[in-house]
Amino acid sequence: MKKLMIAVCLLILLACPARVHAAAGLSVELLSGEECDYGLNIPFTRSPRTKDYTFEVYPGASAAGSPMVQARVTITAAGQVTIHLPCAVDPAGPADYTLKVTAHVAPGRAGLDREGTLSKTFTTAPTCGCAAGTAGAFYAGNGTMQSPYRVSTPAQLQHLNRHLDAELCFLQINDIDLTGYDSDGNAANGNWTPIGISSALFSGTYDGGGYTVSHATCSLTQNYPGLFGRNSGTIQNLGVTDSSFYTSRDNGGVLCGLSTGSIDRCYAQNSSITVGGLTAGGLVGYYSGGQKVSDCYTISCTANNSGSFSGGLVGAIDSGSILRCYSLGSTVSGPASGGLIGGVQPNSGGTASISGCYWQSASASHAFGLSNAGGLDAGCVQLAASGFATASNLPALSIGQEGSAWELLPGASHPTLKVFQTH
Repeated sequence: MKKLMIAVCLLILLACPARVHAAAGLSVELLSGEECDYGLNIPFTRSPRTKDYTFEVYPGASAAGSPMVQARVTITAAGQVTIHLPCAVDPAGPADYTLKVTAHVAPGRAGLDREGTLSKTFTTAPTCGCAAGTAGAFYAGNGTMQSPYRVSTPAQLQHLNRHLDAELCFLQINDIDLTGYDSDGNAANGNWTPIGISSALFSGTYDGGGYTVSHATCSLTQNYPGLFGRNSGTIQNLGVTDSSFYTSRDNGGVLCGLSTGSIDRCYAQNSSITVGGLTAGGLVGYYSGGQKVSDCYTISCTANNSGSFSGGLVGAIDSGSILRCYSLGSTVSGPASGGLIGGVQPNSGGTASISGCYWQSASASHAFGLSNAGGLDAGCVQLAASGFATASNLPALSIGQEGSAWELLPGASHPTLKVFQTH
């Protein structure tokens, strides 16, 4: 009997949407494995004596134990095909896996052939185009909307500064604790480098996945401190907690120092921003660009400056919309300090619009730090701290209604965003 030979098996790790697929001359049927929208692409050329194979992927350096994924593969094409296997490889860094391919005897060749098996161990490589060993490189996803880069570690979050392009998408897949993390490798400083603070803005899409980033510390002598420095893209579904940011210059916010893009379903809690110049915001320092901040909130955040414009949610706005947001328990200080927004530039209101927003501050007596807010304060309702525990006091949030981003859990002191209750 002849052993079937597998003609070509070259392994490449990519990140593609996880679909059991049929293509010209190829069909793949998953037999076992976790559903995953990234995985392995395997260029493969079949033996001329069979079209039927089983593909298996095992963790580690041998084909032992239970496979992570097992698939029945039928190949009728004579040339090379690419077989995609959805496989939840470690997104945090390189790891070893073993691919086992078994070629089955074709009908009518029983007694003439016997099964052939080939195993190959490989180490995953970055999927973001960076060299192997690059600190914080992404190992899952290809940066598309269908398969965003997975962000799971402090170094990977910092690595966004290497990939600021508009077309790239990122998804955070767990809470990230930045305690002691330093972008320069000096753990004694624990100093975070904001994303998009250099010559390029962050212009992609960052989806926090309903997770948080905590314990970031940042001290700068330049503008735009915050988890993100400058954003012209989209930041969504992300919380920042227990963090502290400082600059001797301007425009700081706990989530973002300066944004001309969209910020949706985000919050900041128990965090502080201090600037030596203008505009400090509990969530965003300076907001512009005609986009929106929607369905966001801050809880017990501090915004201080020695120049002007401190706000519990936004330091200053000159254009764009703020929709369905609130700030509770903010402490703001400096000239032009408001419980929700420090000020509007130009002071006449410009092209800014604000609606369905609520505020309560530990230190401010007005929604805006500037009294001449151009009538925009009509969209800001002041409540006592106890008032945030009653849904009827917050009608703009549509709590309990279909399609609302908000929920008020039994016994809770304030509304939260549904996306953060899914884990």
